[in-house]
Amino acid sequence: MKKITIHFLITGILFSALFIYGRYERSFHKELDISGLEEFYVGLLPDELVERQVPILQNDLPDSRYILQVACTEEMQFQFSCGMQKVKIEHVFQGDDLEAGDEIDILVSTLVSLPEAGGAGENACNLDFVNRLQVGETYLIFLDQKVETENGPLYMQNDHFLVKPYFSYDNTQKNYFASTNPDPDNNSILYKDVKDEEMFLMSEDSVNMMMDLKKELFQKYPKQEAR
Repeated sequence: MKKITIHFLITGILFSALFIYGRYERSFHKELDISGLEEFYVGLLPDELVERQVPILQNDLPDSRYILQVACTEEMQFQFSCGMQKVKIEHVFQGDDLEAGDEIDILVSTLVSLPEAGGAGENACNLDFVNRLQVGETYLIFLDQKVETENGPLYMQNDHFLVKPYFSYDNTQKNYFASTNPDPDNNSILYKDVKDEEMFLMSEDSVNMMMDLKKELFQKYPKQEAR
């Protein structure tokens, strides 16, 4: 398995420790804006992992603690080597302590690596193979965890999902990509090359599989009128 795959598999497990560590180790934190992300590498999801993940998502997503239709209200913000976005809940399909109209912060990047700030290798951002949310677009999202932080609760996906389970009602995937990282063992590409796509995939077959999954999910959780 290529090292980029291994790296992205372990970041979910490491996130809790990194998040707690980051709250106290402020020297590792660096303010970024979204334009700076264009020169960061993001991982591409290999075809074999798409084949493994789709059945897991089909089986396990309906058991998520929270299943929500949300509208993205703010650009990605970086804190403590992670990235998060604010969304407004438009409809609750599942989850008994959230309701339409609530605004929550959700995790969109489990790790931002900055070599000059102590990270290893090139500038990289782990987006779990799914783009950040686009302001004004509507999404179906599946969340399982809530972590209390000094800035309030932060909601995130189940750790065992390799692909971030956020699906745009408004964006349809069109393209797939080959790795452009100079390291031949690193399946990744500069964010500026994939910033207009919903997911970071490597073949037409993978695009078709993920779009079929979206179609299945949208049939079960159709877009609702915002309240």
